[in-house]
Amino acid sequence: MPMKTLRVDDHEFREAVARLRRMMPGKVLGGLRVGEAIVIGEIKIAMAEPKHGRRYGYHVASAPGEAPAIDTGELAGSVRELGTASSAREVWVEYGSDVPQAAFTELGTSRMAPRPWLRSISYRKRGEVVAAFTAYLRQWFARV
Repeated sequence: MPMKTLRVDDHEFREAVARLRRMMPGKVLGGLRVGEAIVIGEIKIAMAEPKHGRRYGYHVASAPGEAPAIDTGELAGSVRELGTASSAREVWVEYGSDVPQAAFTELGTSRMAPRPWLRSISYRKRGEVVAAFTAYLRQWFARV
């Protein structure tokens, strides 16, 4: 029996895969931004919650271990996305604050115990961030 040849044109498949590869970094960045928004929102909520530290006139300071209290609003207002990268090799977002007191409140000083707000909340929300990131990409894949 003679052998039959089957020819397959995979041009469309290759084009689709190439298009997905070009689109992925941007979509991953979008998913990271969804997770970033969750953490930034939670940080601002934690700063706005009632505090249990010393009272200074109308202001109640945060106690050690609590997120910083809002007084002027400078720190809470400065919490945002600080940078991103999106390429075929890496995708990341950086969030936090660039005001001087940000590091002092997060880490503490020789005269003040830490008032953690960045690392602790980021760590606590990691499951929610991963779930939101995954859902974002699943929705995109379902549309593709």
